[in-house]
Amino acid sequence: MLRRPKNKLELTTPEGIDPKLAARLAEMAVGRVDDNWLPELDNKNDEPFISSLLLLASKLGILPDAKIIYPGSATHTGVAEAFGIGNVVHVDPDEKSCKALGNAGYNAVCDTVEGYTPEEKVDAIIALNSYGAPTSEIIDRLLLPNGVVIVNNYTHWAHEIACLPGMKLEAAILPRYSSGLLVNSQDIPEGSTQLRVYYYNFTREGTLTAGTPDDHSFAEEAADYPDALFAFRYLPGRVDS
Repeated sequence: MLRRPKNKLELTTPEGIDPKLAARLAEMAVGRVDDNWLPELDNKNDEPFISSLLLLASKLGILPDAKIIYPGSATHTGVAEAFGIGNVVHVDPDEKSCKALGNAGYNAVCDTVEGYTPEEKVDAIIALNSYGAPTSEIIDRLLLPNGVVIVNNYTHWAHEIACLPGMKLEAAILPRYSSGLLVNSQDIPEGSTQLRVYYYNFTREGTLTAGTPDDHSFAEEAADYPDALFAFRYLPGRVDS
């Protein structure tokens, strides 16, 4: 799974680099040197994620033969394991990731979510720590009306989806997808998909302490529930009251 760094409002330090992102960049660097090198499939410790996806699928009526797009998937196979290899298209701009998936029998398209257009719109989009930022144009190009978007908020997709017109939050797995706790829309805490600004200071001893808006070394915009799963219904033309 490719994770984009969390948005830093002022200062990004090496200590703030996500280790999985750093590992992915290191793999890509190796791949540029060795043309025959391919990344391994990311299919470890996925049972909580798969179980939570299936809970949401049952809640939102995603059928067993539903067609699904997984953008920014790198070599993560959890969505295909949940919904079937033949039903999921992995969309990722990294050629080696797509080749590794294709060699293993998965459907993979080397493209960005901003540029990809399927032959037919799909029933669901599922994104876990995915790159880029979703827009109304992307959702409309990929997803059928009444379709479902399931996302977490580590890379702020849940926040960005919640801000788009026509998106209705119908369920969530809180406080993180590993909990397997299904929460109906009326019981989801208010502001769960919003981002907060956190302030920090570095001390002379090199430790990190809480800061304030008026006194801080750097600020970070982050989600309260980065690893929860939020399920939205796409209802184009819907007007919120």
